[in-house]
Amino acid sequence: MTFENKENVAKKRKSWSYVKDFIPHYKPYIGLFALDMICSLVAAGVEIVFPLFVEQITTEAIATGYLVLLTVIKYASILIGIRIVEIACRFFVAKYGHIMGVRIESDLRRNMFHHLQQMSHSFYDNQKVGTLMSRITTDLFDITEFAHHCPETLFIASIRIIGIFTILAMKDWRMTVCLFVLTPFMAWLTIHFNNKWDDNYQKNRNNMAEINAQVEDSLAGVRVVKFFANEKLEEDKFERGNQEFIKSKSKTYHYMGTFFAGIRSMDAVMYISILVLGAIFKISAPVFVVYLLYANTLLNSLINFADYSEQFQKGITAFARYQQIMDTPIELTDKEDAKELTDVKGNIEFKNVTFRYKNTDRDVLEKVDFTIHQGETVAIVGPSGGGKTTIANLIPRFYDVTGGKILVDGKNVKDVTAKSLRENIGVVQQDVYLFWGTVADNIEYGKIGATKEEIIQAAKLAGVDEVVSTLKDGYDSFVGERGVKLSGGQKQRVSIARVFLKNPPILILDEATSALDNESEVKVQKSLDLLAKGRTSIVIAHRLSTIRNADKIIVLTDKGIVEVGTHAELMKNHGLYKKLYDLSVRTENLQMEVEKQQ
Repeated sequence: MTFENKENVAKKRKSWSYVKDFIPHYKPYIGLFALDMICSLVAAGVEIVFPLFVEQITTEAIATGYLVLLTVIKYASILIGIRIVEIACRFFVAKYGHIMGVRIESDLRRNMFHHLQQMSHSFYDNQKVGTLMSRITTDLFDITEFAHHCPETLFIASIRIIGIFTILAMKDWRMTVCLFVLTPFMAWLTIHFNNKWDDNYQKNRNNMAEINAQVEDSLAGVRVVKFFANEKLEEDKFERGNQEFIKSKSKTYHYMGTFFAGIRSMDAVMYISILVLGAIFKISAPVFVVYLLYANTLLNSLINFADYSEQFQKGITAFARYQQIMDTPIELTDKEDAKELTDVKGNIEFKNVTFRYKNTDRDVLEKVDFTIHQGETVAIVGPSGGGKTTIANLIPRFYDVTGGKILVDGKNVKDVTAKSLRENIGVVQQDVYLFWGTVADNIEYGKIGATKEEIIQAAKLAGVDEVVSTLKDGYDSFVGERGVKLSGGQKQRVSIARVFLKNPPILILDEATSALDNESEVKVQKSLDLLAKGRTSIVIAHRLSTIRNADKIIVLTDKGIVEVGTHAELMKNHGLYKKLYDLSVRTENLQMEVEKQQ
């Protein structure tokens, strides 16, 4: 499900309706905004005054039969002076107006990134990373121009139209009224085609986001693509998205061409009307020149506004897509009276816990009850789909339970802050994610600001020192995109070192060795055993030989908890656990035989 799905977005709105939502973003820069508008006003005023000087010069030239040098020098000096003021104002508008736009864009990007950081796992379960990347990068690029030019263009156009109408009405109100009858038609043309562009720009953005998502997906999985020799398949998928983008973009330019043709038609009608009306109302030559000059200014204002229409649509569409993310509620939030979870011992209790993923019609967990005491190692095993990983995700509150409650040291996880809860829980997963950076950087992620000595100590406990000794730059060696320069076992040990550095009282091991070969598993398992020592540990195991020494084993199926006991007790019961254990041992032995033959 994506943002285009109605379940995830607010009620569909026209882009124009987002303008009022954008206005508050000017508030931090109100001083700069006011200066920008004042400079725009001065620049527009200079442009409006210019034809009046031309009228004076023309009147005197007609009266004397030629241009008078002193008159020309006088008016030229005045014009030079006000032009200098105009140039200074336009410089301020061009520089600081755009700086204001960049700052607003930066604010929006910061807000969006913060909002995305707060979103729950269920949100990301239904999103493409590429489309989210498009919204936080490409979409917001157009905000700078929109934030600066939108108020400026509307303000200057309004000043010009009001000023020109006032001046011309004082010259000949009858002719002015006749000419300005055309203005509503131009305004209607602009609004009509803006509405046409609205939906199409949304399609353009959506298509671009889909292309970004497809590219991100394909490049992230480029090794899989090459393994299966499916480069052509990926290129075909990309081309389909590209063709959709071409179609929607071409439609936009069709509307744009029709719009500008209409504006130019109005341009011709305006000049012809001045000629005809000038003759009908018998206006003087200087006034005729004034009408022509003001008509040119008026038409340029409308054409500039028309030119800006595309920019406006890009900007407001980008903001609409931004607002759709910001309007998506954060599902997992702290209560107003949430307390910090401190001095954690590690007692965990599930009380009548029921959980169902969104948009599904069955409970993954139903009325599950169990208790884990401080310092215990509890393994959770069972067939796929029974809810083992779900339990691992519910304890740190990556999802909220549908029913029942989870207690840590007797406190409901919903009653404490999520940050303090997660700070006391360490997780080692099967799918290890390493960030772009060095080995040391990735270990330090467990405790930001840790000393080099602390990082090295954690690395030694996790067995990473064996990895580092084989790397050219030691702890300063870059691990590559998602740790691609390290083997699966090496990445896993780096992730374990992170948790050693974090030193949490509660540890969750979610099938941490299931993707490793036997040799790597033995090394990693030693690190995990050392990590679990003295902590409350929840182990979700694929290879059951690794959890024989657990204090308690919980056997979980889609029907709930079916067995609980130690390894010895469960083996004596000859129930599901024994069947799973025997199958696991046979599978491990077979894998070892295969590895020996290789």
